Amino acid sequence: MAQKIALYIDGYEIDVIPTPVDGRVLRRSEDGYGFEWSTFSDYPTISMGSKTNFDNVYETIGCIVQNIQSIYTYEFKAVIETSNTAQLAEVRLFDISAGLEVPGSYLSTLSDVPELNSSTITPISGERIFEIQLRSGSSDPLISATCKTAFIVRS
Repeated sequence: MAQKIALYIDGYEIDVIPTPVDGRVLRRSEDGYGFEWSTFSDYPTISMGSKTNFDNVYETIGCIVQNIQSIYTYEFKAVIETSNTAQLAEVRLFDISAGLEVPGSYLSTLSDVPELNSSTITPISGERIFEIQLRSGSSDPLISATCKTAFIVRS
């Protein structure tokens, strides 16, 4: 028998059962009034770590695996910066399975300090593998584009 944990929310006692063996996790329900079992892939996958590109050709700097469901809207978010405010830092998502840029995923900045950028994206439904691609707006090797983190969230 699974051990139960009592959890009190807004004066109500809720019995919580530890995560089942199949990898699901307990999370707050969409309506905010309860909990539901969910698979890990429902959560945003984050590509972390600072990556820099000194070229104006897209370079893959990370990968995100996400279960995309057509009933939801998604946002792509990234913290990016450029070393020269006259040259763009650009980042985008590339869907490896489909072989194309994810519509709406292009983000750019002229900021020389880390800046959170976001846009609504329209990826293809299903379990998807996305590359995070970064480039500088210049081919000058002294000018760089940096991405500190990037992720997809359900909005």
